[in-house]
Amino acid sequence: MLGLACSKTQKAPPPPAPPSAAVSSAAASAAPFASAAAPARGLVLHLERHIGKRGDALSAGLYRYTGAASHGRMWVARVLPGKAHIQLLPVSRPRPLADILKGREPRGDYVAVNGGFYDKERPMGLVVAGGQPVAPLRKRGGSGVFVMRMGHPAIVHRDAYKAKKPALALQSVDRLVDSGRVLVRARPGLRRDARSAVVIDAEGAVLFAVAFDAQAAFPLSNDAIRMSAASTTSGPTLLEFARLLVRDLHARTALNLDGGSSTSMLIRIGKAHLDVIARHATINALVADAR
Repeated sequence: MLGLACSKTQKAPPPPAPPSAAVSSAAASAAPFASAAAPARGLVLHLERHIGKRGDALSAGLYRYTGAASHGRMWVARVLPGKAHIQLLPVSRPRPLADILKGREPRGDYVAVNGGFYDKERPMGLVVAGGQPVAPLRKRGGSGVFVMRMGHPAIVHRDAYKAKKPALALQSVDRLVDSGRVLVRARPGLRRDARSAVVIDAEGAVLFAVAFDAQAAFPLSNDAIRMSAASTTSGPTLLEFARLLVRDLHARTALNLDGGSSTSMLIRIGKAHLDVIARHATINALVADAR
């Protein structure tokens, strides 16, 4: 959801003392995503759990992150385009992620993340779903477009988008990474929010990633978390998030999705049924399922 007003930032509780290494040696050898070590500067990832194997069509890594001003969780789903099907599910008005999938859930394993930004209950930019245009390309809709054409994913600048008959296309605000380089500028006053992104890593895998501060997460169970009002006032800055994507997830390109109170994710892999439930809603959903 497009936030036009900035609330006063809530003071986050002090982060827990991190262990001596960003990821333990045992976890690092099994971790499907994160690098084995991270510098003290910025946010540091700690692997909690991984689901599936790196060569699977779908796998996931669940992390906690620590930093000077925010500590919380980061969930990452990894999709291999050659083994999985990626689609965009649009809706006529903003709805919770689970409601968007209701009646359209893929059979078997799947992962899903909230889509792009919306304004006045309409997508702010380009949406192509199932090869059919849903909303047009708009300059205000953001600088980046995630596109799937003939099974190949790409994240391109809005002005370079020329895909012919894409299976899906999603414009959003804004590109975070290009050619392995962080595009977010360091400047004072970067706001803190829960975050979500679609990423293409160095191996060509597509990642769905969400990150949120501990104070924004209200646990409903061991496997379900509901976002609170703090999802729009706490969490990583956009720069911190982009740096994590490059350093730890080896992002080559990345596109910011609608975060804050729209941050949401579903993971259904084997016996793992995990939910990040948004405080509000989203206008569409990116979904990947094993072929």
